[in-house]
Amino acid sequence: MNQDLLFFCTICREKSPEEIEQIRCTIDHVIKTYKRGELIAAQGDRISHLYMLTKGKVKTEIISQSGLTVSVEE
Repeated sequence: MNQDLLFFCTICREKSPEEIEQIRCTIDHVIKTYKRGELIAAQGDRISHLYMLTKGKVKTEIISQSGLTVSVEE
């Protein structure tokens, strides 16, 4: 089990690894790795999953019709 994801499982937060294994504390998830500069989602995309950043940085930008890019948050 990915230890980073245990933080999001309130039942598992303060349990030992042995206790976690016994109660089968799991979170359905997919781990994806993106390269620097790779697009994760675009404006107007339909998003049907929760994305959680466990390592690294993500930058959000708004791109105008004319192509002007405004950085919103990192």
